[in-house]
Amino acid sequence: MQLKIVSWNANGLTQHTEEVKNYIQNQTHFTTRSYFKIPNYAIYDTQHPDGTAHGGTAILIKNGVRHYLHGHYNLEHLQATSITVEDWVGPLTIAAIYCPPKHTTKAEQFRHFYTSLGHRFLAGGDCNAKHTHWGSQLVAPRGRELLKAMQEENLTYVSTGEPTYWPSDKRKVPDLLDFGVTKGIPTYSIQAVSGFDLSSDHSPVLLIMHTRITPQNLPPTLSSKTTNWVTFENNINENLTLKVSLKTDRDIEDYMHHLVQIIQQAAWSSTTNPHKHSNIKTCAPALKQKILDKRWLGRRWQHTRSPQDKANLNKATNEIKILLNNYKQQAIQTYLESLTTHYGRPLNDYNDHKHQFHHSEHLEENGPKGMIKS
Repeated sequence: MQLKIVSWNANGLTQHTEEVKNYIQNQTHFTTRSYFKIPNYAIYDTQHPDGTAHGGTAILIKNGVRHYLHGHYNLEHLQATSITVEDWVGPLTIAAIYCPPKHTTKAEQFRHFYTSLGHRFLAGGDCNAKHTHWGSQLVAPRGRELLKAMQEENLTYVSTGEPTYWPSDKRKVPDLLDFGVTKGIPTYSIQAVSGFDLSSDHSPVLLIMHTRITPQNLPPTLSSKTTNWVTFENNINENLTLKVSLKTDRDIEDYMHHLVQIIQQAAWSSTTNPHKHSNIKTCAPALKQKILDKRWLGRRWQHTRSPQDKANLNKATNEIKILLNNYKQQAIQTYLESLTTHYGRPLNDYNDHKHQFHHSEHLEENGPKGMIKS
């Protein structure tokens, strides 16, 4: 069994929503007003302490994995979000960490954070701490402090050994900033792999841990968002017997048993299995090819650092964003067309008419300015 963890400095997560959705199905810059949601995943985030849109961390975890929130670490020099999962060994804490570059972070501050994670953990992210010990091209003061803290706490690292930060400025040298720090995890059971699928000045790092994670035991339910309530009502009407004599306790008990069976059968037959096609790849061939092309262009630019290769990579990235947005709009349109009002009219036609009515009303009250309002 494998536990796959992707560590990625997105340089602003909300702007990559569709890209992350696509990446999952085949650093956050959050504020209290931010909104980010991916179906079948829970999200936990930690904002920068000043509440503005910079820094911060987030963790996305699949709903089927049993877990709970371990905690938030919310300081100027370090932000982190951590959750705890269960595997065959026991509790395992997973943390996403970000250290803004402008602060001076000492070994004691790193130690304080890592001791908060418990006796067994994997903390991945961007510490802005360079050291040749884990694969950076030079040793920086913060890297020395982090290594000192790791040695004092008997911590190990997991790293690709390759650059993960790719500055657009050719005067700046690509280097390794994103890696994991671990405790209580054998080094042979975890590995780091470079990724090229997501667009940022940081490459995603895939951390693969060989273990068995405890799944989430979902409570049984009769209905879900897929339940067809018209079908449910018809099944009840067709199968429920009303002309029954209820004179004794046994009569009442038997009829209650009959009623429960009717309701159960009606609910089950009116509800489709939402997990039936959960593993089917939905990535369109055109989008899949674009992603493969972008991955190749990313590797090429990282190797050559050519302005022309960078332009080609940017073009491919923008084309993917446009494709993803088109697929999203198409999915919304398809969903709207499947809805009807009580009068049988398509809901999107009704909303268009309502919008035109309010728009005309707004023009009458406010004049031509209403034409440029978003």
